[in-house]
Amino acid sequence: MKTEAVGDDPHDPHDPKSPSSENYGVPISSSPLATRILNTLAGCPGGMTQEDLARLVGNSKGDSPAMVEMVLVQLMKEGAIGKLNGRLVVNP
Repeated sequence: MKTEAVGDDPHDPHDPKSPSSENYGVPISSSPLATRILNTLAGCPGGMTQEDLARLVGNSKGDSPAMVEMVLVQLMKEGAIGKLNGRLVVNP
């Protein structure tokens, strides 16, 4: 009987070393917070500062600034949003 150490299988969804959304096959942009962020940015063609976006999106549903920042980082990694002239914008 062969045994493996926990966390050695890169396809194991219970791998404690890497909790990113790629391991579960669900992109972060499918979360309700990400949807609110994308819709808010889409409605503001000139973009928004991160602070203004966090305040607008976080205050409406009680999400903390840290949660908003985490989702923003993931959306940037996915390529869904970017920065233009120091402001966050939705990528076409």
